[in-house]
Amino acid sequence: MYKKVYGLTHYPFEKDLEPDKLFGSKAADELEARLHYLLKLRGIGLVTGEVGSGKTSICRKMAASLNTGLYRVFYVPLTTGNVTDIYKSIAWEMGLTTERSLAALYRSIHMEVNRLCLESKIRPVLIIDEAQYLRNEVLENLSC
Repeated sequence: MYKKVYGLTHYPFEKDLEPDKLFGSKAADELEARLHYLLKLRGIGLVTGEVGSGKTSICRKMAASLNTGLYRVFYVPLTTGNVTDIYKSIAWEMGLTTERSLAALYRSIHMEVNRLCLESKIRPVLIIDEAQYLRNEVLENLSC
C-alpha cells in the first residue's frame, strides 16, 4: 500500500535490500565504525537498539564490506535453543557435520576456527542475530 501512496518503485524495508541501498544516517555510520573497531580488536560485541532501527541491516552491510580473503562471516539467526542447538547452528553455518554431543560440536568448531586462523589466515566473524533470546546458559558457555 505505501509503495503506491509514496510513489516508491520497491519496498524500502526488504531483507534482501543491497547494503549500498540502505538509508545513511549518523547512527548507522557510528554503528558501522564501532563494528569495524570491534573487528580490529578481534573482540566480542553486542548491538542493541529499538526494533526496526537497522541493527541487522548494518551488520549485513559491514559483513558485505569485508574482504573475503581476510574474513569469513558466519551468520546464525536461530537463538532460541539450548547450548547444543546454538553449537549445531554454528557448526552448520561453518559447513561442519552437526555432531550429537556438545563436546564433539565444540571440538569441531574449535578445530575449524584454528584452521581458518592458522592455516588459511582468515579471521572468522560470528554474527548471532536476535541474541536477546539467548538463554543464560548459552551466553555462559559461549564466553568460555
